Amino acid sequence: MSSPYKRAIQTVQPLANQLNVEIEMNSQLEERVLSSESLSDWMEKLRETFDDRSLKFEGGESSEDAASRIVEVVESALKSEYEHTVVVTHGNLLALLLNHYDKQFSFDEWKNLSNPDVYLLESHKNEVTFVRMEINKI
Repeated sequence: MSSPYKRAIQTVQPLANQLNVEIEMNSQLEERVLSSESLSDWMEKLRETFDDRSLKFEGGESSEDAASRIVEVVESALKSEYEHTVVVTHGNLLALLLNHYDKQFSFDEWKNLSNPDVYLLESHKNEVTFVRMEINKI
């Protein structure tokens, strides 16, 4: 399943073609809106939202709110009948998901994400773990 944003679809389309599967669009995977206003210091504002997960700027979404969207999608996928699910989203939302499962994944780790970046999430006995995949080995 994928964010409906064009760049997300373009990222997963080759895999969908290879596996001969349809891409399921999910608006819950859209990138987080930090603010509806242009913020010249957006990077610092974003850092603040990692430190204060309930902080919300004008027209934007708190880290808490954004994380709940993607966690709901991933938890549902982990409980589904499918053995594997590919979830395609955007960097900030991905970072918030990973932070949900490991509080050590912070703003600094978000800054170190590559584009694209791939993480394998696994659930064992209701505990979710993840590992960063080397893209050239996928």
